[in-house]
Amino acid sequence: SSTLEEVSAASRQVAKNEAAEIILSTKKSVVFDTFDVIEETGRFVLVSDRQVRGGGIILKKAETYSAI
Repeated sequence: SSTLEEVSAASRQVAKNEAAEIILSTKKSVVFDTFDVIEETGRFVLVSDRQVRGGGIILKKAETYSAI
């Protein structure tokens, strides 16, 4: 929420103008830099149906993660 209060960790969506820490998984390998190493390439944009849906910075690589 815009009050910076913590929302449930089980939440499955992020509303407009809210922030979240997420883990993205991909079907293929992706090359990236973390934001603290190279700011310009440590960013990402999420696009769906030719519309920007979100964006952010890459903090770190998730070492091991299994889908829910």
